[in-house]
Amino acid sequence: MKIKSVCCNPQVIVDLSNRLITIEGHSKPQNARHHYEPLLQMLQLSEIQEQVTKIIFSIRSIDQASLPFLTLIIGQVSHLIDQGAPIKLIWLTHHDEEESTFFAHGLQDQFHLEIKPLLFVETDM
Repeated sequence: MKIKSVCCNPQVIVDLSNRLITIEGHSKPQNARHHYEPLLQMLQLSEIQEQVTKIIFSIRSIDQASLPFLTLIIGQVSHLIDQGAPIKLIWLTHHDEEESTFFAHGLQDQFHLEIKPLLFVETDM
């Protein structure tokens, strides 16, 4: 599944061959529910839960309408981790985006969210 980035909508890529979901770009969609609902529904499917091992957020900026949906996504995946799913949640921070970084740090203690600088390169992808 791929939701293309358009203007202020982040791109969402579900890449099952690499066991990866990536959400990147600006998260200021006109209709956040419409934009994130397909991903939320997909995360409820057992075959997705069994295949995905990493979810990477690379959000440049966030509006208030996106916050609840990103929290739902992170919370839903964190719940799967609590149940034993081997999924890593990674939030890549951008040095010039304080709002996005602040949001991620606010969720770090509540959920299984790793925060890493954007320049971090993971070699086991």
